[in-house]
Amino acid sequence: KAELRADILGMTPLEFREIRGRQSFDEIIRAHGFKDMRQFRLALLGKLRSELLYRGWSRQRIDRHVSMRSQRL
Repeated sequence: KAELRADILGMTPLEFREIRGRQSFDEIIRAHGFKDMRQFRLALLGKLRSELLYRGWSRQRIDRHVSMRSQRL
C-alpha cells in the first residue's frame, strides 16, 4: 500500500514513511495537490487498475474485486 501511495504522491516509499510520522495523511495529500481524500482515492483506484491490467488481470476480474472490496468497507 505504501509504495502505491508514495508513487501517486510523487515520492519514494522511504520519504512517505518519514513524512507520515510527522504529518497526518490529510495534510500530506493536500500538500501534494489533492483537494481531498476522495480525489486521492480515485487516483489510487486508477493506479491500482492500471497495475492489475499490467499484471494480466481482466477488466471483469478487477471490477468484481473492487465491488467486493467496497461492500466490505
